[in-house]
Amino acid sequence: MSVTIHLEDDALVMTFKSPWTWDEYQQIEADIERLFHLAAEDVDLIIDLRDAGNMPESVLARLRDAYADGTDNLRQYIFVGAQPSFVEAFKTADRYYTALGGRLKYTFVDSMDEARLTAMLAL
Repeated sequence: MSVTIHLEDDALVMTFKSPWTWDEYQQIEADIERLFHLAAEDVDLIIDLRDAGNMPESVLARLRDAYADGTDNLRQYIFVGAQPSFVEAFKTADRYYTALGGRLKYTFVDSMDEARLTAMLAL
């Protein structure tokens, strides 16, 4: 499967490997929800995009809708290896989301080591 999720310490790690499909993503949605509920405390969502290929714009709405509003224990998004076009699109979407009263905490990093350090420092 090209989209996976697992719990690692105080973070959920979602990995996208190209080629991937929305059907594959939807197959793990129940696992994502289950892992968020299993976490005893707040967790970070590390999204590994290093091998994801081009991300469709609709990924922004899906991530926001799935986690930002309905997951009380999501501490922050940590995006690993995001392409510049994704970073810009995400920041634009965040400005709109914030204007509507939403709040997302996120950061962009280059490596999984940096992501783990960022998650550890947030504790």
